[in-house]
Amino acid sequence: MNRKPGTLRRVAVRIMEYFLRNPKAADDLYGIASYRLPEQVIYQHVTEVSDALDWLVSVGWLNKTASASSSPIFSFNAASRRDVEMFVAGRSSKDHPTASKRPSHEDMP
Repeated sequence: MNRKPGTLRRVAVRIMEYFLRNPKAADDLYGIASYRLPEQVIYQHVTEVSDALDWLVSVGWLNKTASASSSPIFSFNAASRRDVEMFVAGRSSKDHPTASKRPSHEDMP
């Protein structure tokens, strides 16, 4: 996939900023791409948002609830708030006391 450097991180930060402000929110990929990130055009960014959501689920910052009758729904894992706040603030995992346990934005694809 051809992506500008930093795009996935920038999209992931935007998603997590939204969930930090609205920790009880839940939506599917298209809802997040079109409504939660309104200044971005959905057809240009769905793949980037999907990649960012997959990564955020893989590191445990978002929950993904699958359903046979609808698209997966993503919601904030409130237990990860401190790590997410550090990620959004751009702090290195080295600044975190449990760095060995916490995923780093450097691990992003």
